[in-house]
Amino acid sequence: MKKKKVKHDYASLFFKKTETKARNGKTVYICKEHHDRIFKILNVIAKNDVSLFSYLFNVLEHHFATYQEEITELYNNNHEKPF
Repeated sequence: MKKKKVKHDYASLFFKKTETKARNGKTVYICKEHHDRIFKILNVIAKNDVSLFSYLFNVLEHHFATYQEEITELYNNNHEKPF
């Protein structure tokens, strides 16, 4: 079930610097196509003022907040109970 889309200001949601620093995170790999797209977006729209780490952090935070209930339900339905 998809949630009703609410129009948000994309820039205010995703083009903000995070308090967390990349060095405190983990290394992940993304495909070259996505990497190139994100860098183009950050370069042109965010004027290189936001790091790749901050952008991905914000996208994931939004994703988890938006789909928390569905993720929890799917997790609970697929998690093997010990007894």
